[in-house]
Amino acid sequence: MALKSNHRGLVRRLKVGEIVLITVISCCIGVVFNFFWVNRIPFVTPSKAELYAEKNIPSLTLKDTKEMYDLGVIFLDAREAADYELKHIKGALSLPVSHFELYYPKMKKMLSKDAEIIVYCAGEECGASLHLAEELIALSYKNIKVFLGGWVEWNKAEFPAE
Repeated sequence: MALKSNHRGLVRRLKVGEIVLITVISCCIGVVFNFFWVNRIPFVTPSKAELYAEKNIPSLTLKDTKEMYDLGVIFLDAREAADYELKHIKGALSLPVSHFELYYPKMKKMLSKDAEIIVYCAGEECGASLHLAEELIALSYKNIKVFLGGWVEWNKAEFPAE
């Protein structure tokens, strides 16, 4: 009886070892496949600043944004209109990216293609500012920048709001 028990334990260990080996081999194959695949999945998610840099869209820090604000640069709020109505950077114009086709025709008369424009949304986790910047660049706007910290960082710094 003791002999059979040891035999089963050996078989169980081999099965666990095989499972581990198969798992390791599968992971290695996946990594190699991902490396050569055109639509590879990144192992590390790029930061927002890196993402904007890849798309050739300059991103701004809070300090840089405040300096531009003091110079009178145009600010566009990419958040939903309801969020803009609650509170926004003082003097900013609302251009919700989710309703771009509706708002842009009214807005384009106020925006020169050569003007410096800063786009912002809720904060670093929000992607609306990137999408709005891409829309404007596609329409030949030349000086688009994105404030990464967005409304959350601006409000936290207690800078002008309305």
